[in-house]
Amino acid sequence: SNFSVQGSPWRNGTGNVLKDFVRSARKYGIRPGVYFSFHEDWNRHVTNFNGDALTELYDLGRFAESVLQFDGEEPVQVWLDAGMKSSQATCDAFDALMRHIDNATCHSCGNAPNTHAVSWMGNELAFMPYPNWNSQNSVCSDFNATHYGSPNGTRYCPSHCDSVLNQHFWFWQNYTKDRRYTVPELLANYFTSVGRGCNLILNMAPDRTGFLPDADRDRYIEFGKWRFMTFETPVMAWHYPNQIPNPLKNEVIASVKLPNTTIDRLGIHLREELNLGQLIYEYKISYTNIFGEKLLVKTLSQQLTIGNHRFHLALDGIINAVELTVTFRYLPTIQDVKGALSYIAILDWSSPVYDAFVTEVQKRLAA
Repeated sequence: SNFSVQGSPWRNGTGNVLKDFVRSARKYGIRPGVYFSFHEDWNRHVTNFNGDALTELYDLGRFAESVLQFDGEEPVQVWLDAGMKSSQATCDAFDALMRHIDNATCHSCGNAPNTHAVSWMGNELAFMPYPNWNSQNSVCSDFNATHYGSPNGTRYCPSHCDSVLNQHFWFWQNYTKDRRYTVPELLANYFTSVGRGCNLILNMAPDRTGFLPDADRDRYIEFGKWRFMTFETPVMAWHYPNQIPNPLKNEVIASVKLPNTTIDRLGIHLREELNLGQLIYEYKISYTNIFGEKLLVKTLSQQLTIGNHRFHLALDGIINAVELTVTFRYLPTIQDVKGALSYIAILDWSSPVYDAFVTEVQKRLAA
């Protein structure tokens, strides 16, 4: 077939779209990756395609050719949409090829054991199943609507929450402008993805000019500004707060002192120390008021895993608080490593400017 760049008038048929993209990305300080699917062509509505041995060999060659366009530098990520469902020989050949891309993460590469695997988590709505464990089974397939991974997993395989700006289109279409997520909806997506320990991937779809539509670009910028204001401007924050272990219970009490603090609508941001593994499996958040009373912080969602990030919304807030406490339990380990928090932050979402965001979070958690 001549249905390709080679058969087009662009650069007299000698253009290289991928190489141009890689060079442009690097010019602007962006680390590029490559999307490649052995089984899907969504733009042509071809799904779950499985070829014969010759087709698999051809596809493997195309993948190797794609990687060569990175001019000797490794892609930051290889994304195999729908994974690798080819013959064992092709899977082994792919796995061998990936050994030469040492630093790239590999999305949906669960049956390639030598890859730095990351995995889809089951939906494209940025709604991370919870609890969320980075430890997975050998092929990174242990997830459904109620959980991702398990504390007894044998392979490190962080979750990826891939989502779209225009519901629900990955590629540009000229009739999707009314399907664009609002900023409050995008903030709620961030809350239920990153805020549950997942890596959020938000697509960008260039139009026929090769550029992002102005309205899409403006929405990304607006979302970025609100994301910073909502999640990155805490009232107070503590890195590696004071933590007192109780080894007999595999329990730790982390506490931070506050000035006399009242927040009507409270946000809490927790991060777990992950250098030695993800260990925390349940926790509770409480505060002590000026009268010495210890009260639970009533969050809208469960307090189980923490991982890289965990956000909470507490509609009742805190009143005259002078100390905030996170009491957590962690998994026992062979090396007797204790679970630990690396970060606690308090966010004030009381202002009416956060009303739409809070409403969207409540909708999502109630669904």
